Amino acid sequence: MTRKIAMTIIRTVLAMLNCGFSYSKIRHYTGASNGFINKLASAARSDLEAFLKLSDGEIYERVYPKTPNSHCEPNWEVVNDLLQKKHMTLQLVYDEYCRMNAGQKTYSYSSFCRRYADKKPNWEPQDLFTNLHYVTGDVMEIDFAGDCQANDKLTYLNERQIDLPVDVRFFGSQRRVQRADGRELS
Repeated sequence: MTRKIAMTIIRTVLAMLNCGFSYSKIRHYTGASNGFINKLASAARSDLEAFLKLSDGEIYERVYPKTPNSHCEPNWEVVNDLLQKKHMTLQLVYDEYCRMNAGQKTYSYSSFCRRYADKKPNWEPQDLFTNLHYVTGDVMEIDFAGDCQANDKLTYLNERQIDLPVDVRFFGSQRRVQRADGRELS
């Protein structure tokens, strides 16, 4: 990233260029590098007098022109809608974004995620921790991924395989699993 120089130094360099000072004398007096002095001389081109009459904002625009964002910008509303679908992840949406914009400059995955977090509607911070209190061997917690059917069986492998019929229930954000005989597993 380019370090922006104060306007007083820019105007001093331009005035010294207009008076015909050498780059070494301008560098010694202002502390500006030869590259920056050359950049100002190029921006001013041949008419330094007219360039000095410009406002500070106009000089800044010519010395530090804004570069357009060359990355292909995704439609964030569509991204958010896709993420509401079952089994859809941000990685899958990103892969689709890259596939749809092949040959164009796309964001990296981390930039894509960061921009999505900035653009996501109704963003609420997620809880990053929870306190679990349990007695060893008393409760078994199981993280189910995907779809659970009512007739699914929980398989326990030890010396022999035991299939336990389970009843999966959802209570808000908690999931309770019960054996078929009504005893709660977790």
